[in-house]
Amino acid sequence: MQSRTVGVLAASGAMIAVGTGVTVSWELTDYPFLGAQSVRYAFASVLLLGALLVLRRPIPRPTSRDWPWLVGVALTGLVLFNLAVIRAVEQAEPAAVAVIIGAVPLVLLLAE
Repeated sequence: MQSRTVGVLAASGAMIAVGTGVTVSWELTDYPFLGAQSVRYAFASVLLLGALLVLRRPIPRPTSRDWPWLVGVALTGLVLFNLAVIRAVEQAEPAAVAVIIGAVPLVLLLAE
């Protein structure tokens, strides 16, 4: 498969996952935030590890230079983003929040 096709498929899959994640976030509004995030990321970690094992790829080991970046991405891109999504679906319909989040890559592309 060509790399462009793989990229398009991966990007499409990521957008579908984010859209469904917003809809599922509606169910998490009454659940303790940190507990919900722990379960979600533990499940994702198991899936990622399973994919690496099936593909027979080595598990990447972060270097000491990678850790500050990983912590920064984890805090801003994962924890704060998901907190914002859960708080947003408390105030608005999950579909409206999903449309806004789904439109961000298009808006960024057009703004470029």
